[in-house]
Amino acid sequence: MLNIMRMHINNPYKYMKKTFLVLFTLIISLLWIDPALAVQDTASPTVVDNPTVKVGVYDNYSKIYKDEQGNIKGFWADITNYIAEKEHWNLIYDFGTWNEELSKLERGDIDILVDVAITEERKIKFDFNNEITLLSWSVIYTKKDFDVMSFNDLEGGEHCLN
Repeated sequence: MLNIMRMHINNPYKYMKKTFLVLFTLIISLLWIDPALAVQDTASPTVVDNPTVKVGVYDNYSKIYKDEQGNIKGFWADITNYIAEKEHWNLIYDFGTWNEELSKLERGDIDILVDVAITEERKIKFDFNNEITLLSWSVIYTKKDFDVMSFNDLEGGEHCLN
């Protein structure tokens, strides 16, 4: 072992040359096995990384709707477009009635239907996200001295729904 060490110290270029040849051969072998490793553009995702996602849309102004120019607009469109940009999705919006879009989701003709209320029956058929994104707006009438800022303020009290 001492002789080998001495040889490297006496002739460092020979050691570097052997190391370079081993590394160069290894790199060339890897590139020959998988040419995709040779050129990989990490700045722009490939088609494989950009799945097409079909999104069902129906008129529910102002949450989701089609404007006069045919563009999908509203709260849900903004969120869906933001997610698509971050996840590198290609979105295709499919516009129809609520019932048409729900049927398309059941058949697998679309991938996502936005603004769907969760029911026990739908939980069996569909996957829902776990985050509450939007609570529907409501008008609440109270006594003058009862200050309500959110639905949580109503917890534990007696209420009348009309």
